[in-house]
Amino acid sequence: MITKRQYKFLSFFLTRGLFLGTGFSLMLNSSGPDTLIASILGIILGFIFITIYYQIYQKKNPLKLNILNKILLLLLVIIILNDGLFCLTTLISSFYLIKTPPFLITSFLTIVIFVSSKKGLNTFARVAELLMPYAVLLIFIKTISFFPMIKTGNFFPILNESIPGILKTILIMASLTAIPQILLLSTPKEKLTFKDYSIGYLLGSISIILLIIPIIGVFGFPLARIYRSPEYMILKKLNLINFLEHLENIFSTSWIIDIFILGGMCSYIFNDKIIEKKSLAKYLTPLFLIGMTFLAVFVTSHYPIVLFLYNNSYLILLILTFLYLLSLILKKKKSST
Repeated sequence: MITKRQYKFLSFFLTRGLFLGTGFSLMLNSSGPDTLIASILGIILGFIFITIYYQIYQKKNPLKLNILNKILLLLLVIIILNDGLFCLTTLISSFYLIKTPPFLITSFLTIVIFVSSKKGLNTFARVAELLMPYAVLLIFIKTISFFPMIKTGNFFPILNESIPGILKTILIMASLTAIPQILLLSTPKEKLTFKDYSIGYLLGSISIILLIIPIIGVFGFPLARIYRSPEYMILKKLNLINFLEHLENIFSTSWIIDIFILGGMCSYIFNDKIIEKKSLAKYLTPLFLIGMTFLAVFVTSHYPIVLFLYNNSYLILLILTFLYLLSLILKKKKSST
C-alpha cells in the first residue's frame, strides 16, 4: 500500500528525471536570458497538462486500456526510458567512468532497475520517501551556496529573444516535466485527489527553477550555452564555507536518484499496465529492459541520432502524448455510450 505522501514524493522525482543532459542546455540555446521566464510559463502549461490528464484518466474510475492505448503508452515508455538511460550513461561515461564502455554502465543501470521493479511499485515509493530529505537538503545547500555568486546583470536584457525560441522553451519545460507524470497517474488502484499529484509536480518544477537561476546568474548566457551539461558544470563552482570544494560528485547523485525512479516507473508500467498478465510479464519485462539497454548504447554510439533526439525528443514526446490522450478520450466516449 502506497501512501498519498509517497505519491507526492514520486511525482517530485519524476518531474526532474528527463532534465539531465538535455533540458537545461536545450532551453538555454533556444531562449537565452529569457529561459527563466519561459520555464516558469512552461511549468504553468505543464500544470494544465496534468490537470487535463487527471480529468480524462483518474477523476472517476481508471480506464482499462485497449490495444491502441497500450501501443501508444509503450512508445511513450520507450522514449522516456531511452532518454533517461542515454543521458545518465553519457554523464557517467563523460565525468566519472571515462574508460568504462557505455554498454557496461547502461547494463548495470538496467539490472538495478529490473531487480528493484520485481518487488513492485512499493519499493520505489519507499526509496522516494527515504531519499526525499536528502534531495531537499542538496537543494537547500545549493541554493544558499550559489546565491552570493549570482550577478543580476546576467538576467538582462529580458524579452529580447525570438518568440519561436521562447515558445520552444515553454514546450520543452512543459513536456519534460509533465509527461513523465503520465507514469504516475496511471499507477494507483485507489482513489487519489489531484492535490496528491500536483504538489509533487510543483515542488519538482521549483527545484529545476532553483538550478536555472544560478546557471544563468553565475555563468551568464554566452558561457552557459557552451556547456553540454551546464547543470553539472555549475556544481563545480560550489565551495562551502571556503573549505569544502569539488562537491559536484556528491550533488550530482540526485540525478542518479531521479533517473533510477524514472526507470523503475517505466518498468512498472510495462509490467503492470501494458503486459498485465504476471505469467508473461516475468519473461517479457527482462527482455524489454535488455532491449532498452542495447537501444540506449546504440543511440550513444551514433552522433547523428544523438543530435536528432537532443533537438526533437520533446516534440516526439508531445506528439505521442497527444495521440495517447486522444485515444483515451475516444475510449472513454465509447465506453460511456
